[in-house]
Amino acid sequence: MTVSPSILFVIAQPGAAAYFAPLWQLWSVDPSAPDWHLLIDPVSRRHVAAFDIDERRITDLRMVTGDGAENVMAGRDAATVVTSTSFHALERACLRWAVRSGRRAVQLIDAHYSYRQRIVDTNGPDLLPDAILLPDSIAAAEAASDGLPVERLRPLGYPLWEDVAAAPPADERRALFVSQPISSDHGTELGYTERSALALALQLATAEEGGFDEILLARHPREAKDDMPVHDRLHLVSSAGEGLLQAGTILGIYSSFLVEAVLAGRRTISLQPGAVGHDMCVLSRHGVIAKVGDAAGLRRAVQAPLVAPVAFRQAYAGSLQRLDSYLRSTDR
Repeated sequence: MTVSPSILFVIAQPGAAAYFAPLWQLWSVDPSAPDWHLLIDPVSRRHVAAFDIDERRITDLRMVTGDGAENVMAGRDAATVVTSTSFHALERACLRWAVRSGRRAVQLIDAHYSYRQRIVDTNGPDLLPDAILLPDSIAAAEAASDGLPVERLRPLGYPLWEDVAAAPPADERRALFVSQPISSDHGTELGYTERSALALALQLATAEEGGFDEILLARHPREAKDDMPVHDRLHLVSSAGEGLLQAGTILGIYSSFLVEAVLAGRRTISLQPGAVGHDMCVLSRHGVIAKVGDAAGLRRAVQAPLVAPVAFRQAYAGSLQRLDSYLRSTDR
């Protein structure tokens, strides 16, 4: 008879996969680790390929669809269900099963924005997990202000950011633009899109003073790889991680990857041309990096002194240990 896992992860989001990857790698070689299993979508799985994770514990979540999830969950008899918050139907179905059957239900919000919206859009308006994992105390305070119950918030850290290595030397006139699917997620309500942000970067691609000799483009997994402007100084890279090694300046909008870039010691800038309303980028929101809306502002940000992110680095120390301890425990 097959022993069912006591902890089941349901992950349909690359960011969430990256968050948990160090834990899965640890548990893959630790004989004292809880019994666990992972349902994950193919795109997210590709983003943890660099980690040594026990393949026997991984199942393609496409094998489970719709209401059939509850039957699968009942068969697995998981004591804890952990899901991402990507609005996937399987996340909601598995969380519903966990709550109804009295099992511990845990969800991750891996980014510093849209806290309540992520929970409501994933679960529906009346379904809350026992615990919501968050990257840090900043996210916890903002999530509470956004209407999530403070007693359910768990700012355990971000294991992938705990030991970000310093990036190798690179020319700051080679920039990496980390794109996001702003148009499909928000339309034009933010005042900018990934297209207008990239267009701002390209304005400095030919400038002699404070300009860029080349811009590398890292597309988001939900963006079409062949959908990009044509420019002789714009070149596609396979991933943001690859671009980080090559580019001395990192440009983006509010992607969580910008935190990794800052921790790696790169000059990092948020591009928000025509921005209206709330600043979606936690780094610029808290004064860690510059937020710019035009070419003149971008030129100033490129030439400004580089400041080390000491407070952010300290915030993530011990993240893996805290996450490991929490999930091994029976704490709600």
